[in-house]
Amino acid sequence: MYPLYQRSKYSATLPALTIATLLLIGIVRPLGAADEPSIDRLLNKLPAPEKLVQTRDPGGTDPLAKKTLEALQKKNYGQALDYSRRLTRANPTSAVAHGLHGWIAFNLQQIGEASSEFRSAIKSQSNYSFGYFGLGLCEATQTHYANALQNFQQLARLEPKAEVAWVASSGCAERLGRRRESLDYAKRATAIAPRSAIAWSQLARAEEINGHKAEAQRAFSRARELGAKRSTTTKARR
Repeated sequence: MYPLYQRSKYSATLPALTIATLLLIGIVRPLGAADEPSIDRLLNKLPAPEKLVQTRDPGGTDPLAKKTLEALQKKNYGQALDYSRRLTRANPTSAVAHGLHGWIAFNLQQIGEASSEFRSAIKSQSNYSFGYFGLGLCEATQTHYANALQNFQQLARLEPKAEVAWVASSGCAERLGRRRESLDYAKRATAIAPRSAIAWSQLARAEEINGHKAEAQRAFSRARELGAKRSTTTKARR
């Protein structure tokens, strides 16, 4: 899961998927769904669930937070959602509580509930970067790309070195027909994460829709090279 604390790090390499594909499938698979290697790699770059509540926010110290995490570890996702609902009722001003509730609801495809919780998290803490990320996911999943872009750009302002913020922004701008804007965001992503296959893949798409065939081919070749290296490294570790 993405971190629920304010200052997070998103700089690890993402899998070789385009952001358009990620947006179409909701970025992450539902909890308990069958494994999909590329999506698993995206999830594996994120902090462990227990790190989500390691903050001074009162919601993170509530015993219900521990119960929520224990339910997640046991894959009792329905129970985890129930505990997270109780957690937010007990801590209505806790950004962490709303963020955790929203993330679980999103994974269980309860998009309306997730959106409401992420909005509550932002209302509780206006510079809570995870809230903007989660709300951006919810909007993108519903193909509300303009709203999603606003949230991903807010994430980028709070976390300027967050690769995912720029890649997601590029993908949304692409969907909105903002070709030059999409290219600018994609270039920012590769500058931040030069070894990210997904950043280069998105740059290739952005270059292509801007009519830059040679640049698109170079970016695609780099994405393919990085993807192959990652695959080889993963197999060697096994």
